[in-house]
Amino acid sequence: KQGLSKTGTKAVLIERILSPKEKTFLPLPDLDQIKDIMANFSGQTLEQRTPKRVAHRRADLIRKKKVIETHDFHVELNESKQIEGQMSLRCESGTYVKEAVHGDGGFTQPSIASLLKAKCEVIWLDVAEIHSD
Repeated sequence: KQGLSKTGTKAVLIERILSPKEKTFLPLPDLDQIKDIMANFSGQTLEQRTPKRVAHRRADLIRKKKVIETHDFHVELNESKQIEGQMSLRCESGTYVKEAVHGDGGFTQPSIASLLKAKCEVIWLDVAEIHSD
């Protein structure tokens, strides 16, 4: 048709579609900022959609759960120059704690990962105490 222009070839278009996109990463906050994010997680109300890991046995719902308290923050660079953090938190019964940290692909908001704007992985989790109050 008249008035329309065309650029490139089919091979170039296919190459552009199939070429991997260059990944860009946001800089991580410094260690003190990470501690601040952990401290300010206290009091947050989380909206947690049923996590992927339990979706086969739980109803797909959005649950609101409260982070009651966070404390004992420790953040450091490990030998591989990766940031490792540790904290204690007390949260409402029924909270999916691992998802509160890694966010489960956006199924939990906010999460430590969403606040840091970084991928987080839970290496270990201990239940230290069950409160009856």
